[in-house]
Amino acid sequence: MERILKEHIRLCSDLHDLFIEEGKIMRSTGTAPDEDFLKKKQEFLPAMDKGLELLQLEIKNLLC
Repeated sequence: MERILKEHIRLCSDLHDLFIEEGKIMRSTGTAPDEDFLKKKQEFLPAMDKGLELLQLEIKNLLC
């Protein structure tokens, strides 16, 4: 469980960093991020989905 929680925290931190970068881009340019940045965000989603799936499974196993 500890390993899964640490990985989830790392993923959340990485996602937070992406949001901070996106905010900086929007503040400095006044426009939405370019396609390359949006692709970077989209490529992150499968890792986040898998992490959430593992976390949910681990919680389910603890409750059974």
